[in-house]
Amino acid sequence: IRGCRSSTTRSSQLPIQPIVEVPVATISSDPVLYEPTLDVQSVEINLSEEEFLSSPPLQLSDFTLHNAPTGLDIESFSTFGNTRLILNLSFDETDFDVDSTNFHVSIRHEVLKQSSEDLASNDLTVFAFVETPSATIAPDAAMTEHQLDARYLTLNLFEEEFLDHTSLDTADFTLNNAPE
Repeated sequence: IRGCRSSTTRSSQLPIQPIVEVPVATISSDPVLYEPTLDVQSVEINLSEEEFLSSPPLQLSDFTLHNAPTGLDIESFSTFGNTRLILNLSFDETDFDVDSTNFHVSIRHEVLKQSSEDLASNDLTVFAFVETPSATIAPDAAMTEHQLDARYLTLNLFEEEFLDHTSLDTADFTLNNAPE
């Protein structure tokens, strides 16, 4: 400093307030996650006070579904900048009849800029569809004693299906209340 006799000039101290980031991963879905449509649904992840690293590239294995119904998995994802991502779900239609109220996603910390531990999202509910299966039978014509051998029955299933309809055999069915 010109005109100063000392080569070192001291000033008063200035406090610097740190910003303590609390990374948050928020998931949402629109519409709500519902068993009959899980295979075509997605979950959006939005990061707050956190970012995805640009390198290495994100992989499916960087995300884990927790408390998901059996058969639910991640099919693919799409990124939208470094704080937003959409996970496309796949579902193999394994039946479940109880809502999953604490479904969430975790993200590996190795792909995040600040987190030193895996980052877990908020919880969503995956709503079950509780089936009430039923069947109806209808004859092709009036059922009379003399024509029983010529009749056939149509079986209609509701909220149920055969595992493999191409391999059905008469032994797979039981006739109840048959005439004696």
